[in-house]
Amino acid sequence: MSAEILHLITDENGEIINATDAALRELGAKAGVRCRRVVEAATGDGARICTTTCAHALKDVGQRDHGAVQVKGQSYRLVCSAAGEMRVITLVPLSTDTRLDEALTPREREVLALVARGRTNPQIARALDLSASTVRTHMEHILAKLGVRTRAAAAAKAIASGVIPA
Repeated sequence: MSAEILHLITDENGEIINATDAALRELGAKAGVRCRRVVEAATGDGARICTTTCAHALKDVGQRDHGAVQVKGQSYRLVCSAAGEMRVITLVPLSTDTRLDEALTPREREVLALVARGRTNPQIARALDLSASTVRTHMEHILAKLGVRTRAAAAAKAIASGVIPA
């Protein structure tokens, strides 16, 4: 099983318009195919999650966290989100989900939550009563633990895996 988070971007009808390399590899995703045909997520008891209308339903609810699902024989956390006219489908391997939550300290989660809200290091330092260099050190640790290079990637990964709230 891949330890990578998989992302698909679809139009409002659920037709794939972009996918990460990991999603291309693991799911065989390709542009022009309906997301439900690629993902085909099911609950543990076999009930289908992906339907002909699921992409349209996101317009009204904004985001659906389906929790643990099975996709191609692997366990993932499935989060489907509306982003304007697009839909973002995120599949987080459950083993990664647990590892991320355990990897970050409570303070690192606080810092990362503020990063996800667009705060700068000086703003985070003031909010948490820390020095800017301490925030910088926390960010270095967060990036290393999450295996990403940017603050945005760290926030996206943590939100997608449920480590911090959206």
